Amino acid sequence: MTNSKNKCLSCSFSISETDKYCPQCGLETKYRNLSIRFLIKSFFEAFLNFDVKIFHSMRDIWVPNKITKTFLEGKREYHIHPFRFYFICLIIFFTMLSFLTKNIEFNEFNLNEIVAEYEFYQEFDTLSQEYVANCDPGIIDSIKTKLYRDADKLERDTFFDAKIFGSDLSKYGISTLDAFKLENEDMFEKYKVVSRKDQYILSQFKRVATHPESAIRFFIGNLIWGLILLTIMIAAVLKLLYIRHESYYIEHLLHVSNVHCLILLLISFVMLLHLITALELFPEMIFFSLLAGILYFLISIKSYYGEKLIKTLGKLLIINVFYFICVGIIMTIIGVFSLMFF
Repeated sequence: MTNSKNKCLSCSFSISETDKYCPQCGLETKYRNLSIRFLIKSFFEAFLNFDVKIFHSMRDIWVPNKITKTFLEGKREYHIHPFRFYFICLIIFFTMLSFLTKNIEFNEFNLNEIVAEYEFYQEFDTLSQEYVANCDPGIIDSIKTKLYRDADKLERDTFFDAKIFGSDLSKYGISTLDAFKLENEDMFEKYKVVSRKDQYILSQFKRVATHPESAIRFFIGNLIWGLILLTIMIAAVLKLLYIRHESYYIEHLLHVSNVHCLILLLISFVMLLHLITALELFPEMIFFSLLAGILYFLISIKSYYGEKLIKTLGKLLIINVFYFICVGIIMTIIGVFSLMFF
């Protein structure tokens, strides 16, 4: 069907009757009948095109700089968009990580069991006083130690003995037993915790302590934006180190994101093997995956920026130092965020 309005269907740019494609946006100029056949055909064209792009990206990510150069040369229909591919790699990685941590058991606190154990300890202590004349005190103390080794600590231990965010929480001397046994309001009243900030921090720590598995999963879930932030920060470091190269920031960002994609895919594959075969060398394989990522990064920046190997190794060392610093900063931010909003 012809376009009677002589305007692009997408951007409304004026076109002539002989134009098959819009000179401004490249969209086909003629109308398409919205038939079932057209919808099915367009769906499969889009799906297969997307699938082929992923295949190309998955294959070419192992060759340093190939995706980066292809994208910068303007050949952007061959691979999936680099940042979209990075997002797919993140999804694959965190999906595998969720499966890996699914069967890990954390020692979650059962408040009723803790209180019950302490009450049994108190009852045993009372009964032992009645039979102390007929029994060897050493035997009674030995039984008490073995059965209730940690129960007596609940009343003596301070629940949280540290300074955080300018608050010295140790000054309240809240016992572990009261932290688990009392409701938050009753605990604040008993120990005279008036500060709203201190109340919030204590309640969050109590929540994390009683639900460690959920807290860890919440922390892991926040790592996805931490990795994205890390990519942005390291790309900025790369930009400063190669400032004389006159490269655009996007080029450095592509380098770092491609390295992360490679490492994410390698570790995801190792986790998959571990889930299927209970891989005995799991930590070693993770280490070699990270080592492969560093080697990949070395080859990538050496070939792309064309500097001597010694100079490239020096800059790679600087990047690694900043990498660990940035990881520490980001992990701290995520830890604080996870604590405050868990």
